[in-house]
Amino acid sequence: MDISPKNRFELLKSAYNENMNGNMQVLSTAPQYAPVAESLQTDSSVIPTHFYNPQYKNPQLMQLAEFVGGCGAGRFYMGIEPNRDLYPCVFFPRTEELKLGNLMNDDFDQIWTENNLLVDLKNKDLLQDNCGSCESKNICGGCRARAYTYFNDVQAPDPGCIKNEGKWNELKNKLPNFQETHNGSLFINLEGK
Repeated sequence: MDISPKNRFELLKSAYNENMNGNMQVLSTAPQYAPVAESLQTDSSVIPTHFYNPQYKNPQLMQLAEFVGGCGAGRFYMGIEPNRDLYPCVFFPRTEELKLGNLMNDDFDQIWTENNLLVDLKNKDLLQDNCGSCESKNICGGCRARAYTYFNDVQAPDPGCIKNEGKWNELKNKLPNFQETHNGSLFINLEGK
């Protein structure tokens, strides 16, 4: 199941507002949380990131947030399976094409620094369409696993972003095996993919 870009945007706005109310701290794995937080903030000391939203006044920390911001798949973390197989992140499909190696059999440092897929994921200048030209690409950049799952390309636009709603609608028209719920979420059968 996936939620529509509009529903994701509204959910992330709610998470931001709850964080600002102080009643609870909501952490999100959605890279789109950063631009949502940035658009809603009234206090310029809040650093928008998708993984944490601390308050700082130090410009160097804000610069660091831009560097580490956005999807961390293959940039700051990887997914490790129980058998020690490595993937760009926990949300990427488990295919041989995406398998980066194995902690028991392969040199981790070499994988981290030289694997072509990870090198590409670390380069935000390779992002395509709206994600590549978006003013938030350094703090967001879209979810690379979602882009890959829908378009078979890690640099494709993330159809889960409100700014890529046109791509979401194109996908709905192309997918034969989906059901849309009353609120715009999709149940998608990817078995035939």
